Amino acid sequence: SFRVTRPRSLRFRSGEFVMIGLIGETGRPLLRAYSIASPAWDDTLEFYSIKVPDGPLTSRLQHLQPGDQVILRPKPVGTLVLDALQGGRELYLVATGTGIAPFAGMIRQNGRQPMELFFGLRHPDHDYYYRDAITQWQNDGRLTGFHPAFSRHGTKTYVQDQVRNADERLAEHLRQGATVMVCGSTRMAQAVAQEIETISAGIGLSLAELRQRGRYLEDIY
Repeated sequence: SFRVTRPRSLRFRSGEFVMIGLIGETGRPLLRAYSIASPAWDDTLEFYSIKVPDGPLTSRLQHLQPGDQVILRPKPVGTLVLDALQGGRELYLVATGTGIAPFAGMIRQNGRQPMELFFGLRHPDHDYYYRDAITQWQNDGRLTGFHPAFSRHGTKTYVQDQVRNADERLAEHLRQGATVMVCGSTRMAQAVAQEIETISAGIGLSLAELRQRGRYLEDIY
């Protein structure tokens, strides 16, 4: 992860994106959209990224030093925005890898809304992003449930397996108006969508209805 000072003119909500970049060798700015992992009141912006071989921007951003300057530009609202989800109903967050970043900001900003996180990663020793923070969020009540899935460790489960294992609780909360947010790879999102389709069908709903009502939101890539 890396953090930059937030300009006073830049306002954001948890779940939104910002364009961040540097001036390239040709003199033109290299820009990329990143999910903001900070709560809205923070004076800094936190981002999470993985190392991309020969990535002209990501590799340079991950070697920023204090005092280095970056380019920050607002980006239109993303699909995952916490402010629209008030009312105390359950919020289910489903992520793989660095897809947890926008959810980190939401959880940090959470007050009393019940939130459960389903997090898919490969191995607890290699890509367990926000490991210590997740423990703290559980301890202070910001996160009311946590369901990790390790695809290359132990029983080798995937995040959609954990969603399936929680089908009864998900069904009950979907009946009561819960919202599901998904962030990560397209393949994962498709697998999770199939599980939610099955669960919602059991209570007389459908995935299409949840999408239409703004209760099933995705940021996939």
